[in-house]
Amino acid sequence: MTAAAGGFADTKRHYPSLDGLRGVAATFAACVALAWLLLKYYDEPVRAWLTRRWMDRKPAVAVPATNG
Repeated sequence: MTAAAGGFADTKRHYPSLDGLRGVAATFAACVALAWLLLKYYDEPVRAWLTRRWMDRKPAVAVPATNG
């Protein structure tokens, strides 16, 4: 194959098409939306539950040692 027949000497400039940019923008928006949904409906409720479960406990009372 020669360069004139369309080999590696392709000198056309290739710019991203508008459809490709729309796809990238849609993928980015979907990732941000998914991250927000997971934050609101998974991460924050689990953190609140863990806080209630582990942080609201009363500290243990130490029993005084007897010297005997």
